[in-house]
Amino acid sequence: MAICPNCGKQITFLKNYVYNSIAEYNFDGQDYEFVDCLSVGHEEYCCPECGYKITEDEQQAKKFLSG
Repeated sequence: MAICPNCGKQITFLKNYVYNSIAEYNFDGQDYEFVDCLSVGHEEYCCPECGYKITEDEQQAKKFLSG
């Protein structure tokens, strides 16, 4: 289990904030169906307890969570 370097709490996941993304939907004339969400910009992986930014890189986020 990972420990946040800012608040010291044990965490099992990080919040991923994507500041530029493209959401793709299918529209049949009445309803929308979600297809995909593409990250095309800046991302942050943050502590879910205090919001502290751990990293901006997915591989570093995985490494942090695995200990």
